[in-house]
Amino acid sequence: MLEDTGLVLMASASKTLRVNSGETADFICEYTKHQQYSRIIIFKTRNYIIEEVISTTNTRAQKKRFSISDIKHKNIFTVRITAVTPDDGGVYLCGVWDYSYLYSHSIISTVHLHIIRRTIQQIKLHKAFYYPRR
Repeated sequence: MLEDTGLVLMASASKTLRVNSGETADFICEYTKHQQYSRIIIFKTRNYIIEEVISTTNTRAQKKRFSISDIKHKNIFTVRITAVTPDDGGVYLCGVWDYSYLYSHSIISTVHLHIIRRTIQQIKLHKAFYYPRR
């Protein structure tokens, strides 16, 4: 399936991240030294469809609640999603543009983002614990 989309799946790491609804999700993706100057791209899979979320050709990019920061000397980039919603949950693919093929990307890692919906009772307990009445 990935070959038809122009994506090349490398030996990639898979991570799981759990974030409360409304909070910020941050994750790190590593790339090789040879990919250091490649265009960075984040995809999200949904119902067997792979769609681009955000990409960059330099060290920073921002698109609504999504941002990428490239830290070239460490061969990593960070992805930030602010004010996450249940719709943000899913599988994200960290990738770089593969210049050896036209319209091809190498997927270097996957992130399974789970959004935790907090109930009213959990919010009340959180507030009572951290902000006790005086």
